Amino acid sequence: MSSDKDLASHIIARGERVILRRWLAGDVGQFIYWLSHGEWRLIDAPWFGYRTVTTAEQEKRDREWFTQQLNGGEESLLNRSARSTMPCVDIGVRRALVNRRPLG
Repeated sequence: MSSDKDLASHIIARGERVILRRWLAGDVGQFIYWLSHGEWRLIDAPWFGYRTVTTAEQEKRDREWFTQQLNGGEESLLNRSARSTMPCVDIGVRRALVNRRPLG
């Protein structure tokens, strides 16, 4: 388990209810779950299809990919997509809405 100091070095932005941080090795289980759950899969590049079940082979491949990306340095997909390119600005928004319903 990471210490608070290790975790702090991964934080990109912090809000009242949310912390945006880089991926950690312990996140692999949540990453694999995320690939096969959630409404986002139905609208994010639907031409690729989406999973409803993750096979043992897919899970192994996903774990290997995650570990490879995590250890790939600043230019890996996991680290590059987590990079903050603009300063965070508080615009007064307190919750995200989808179809007038709170998200999350």
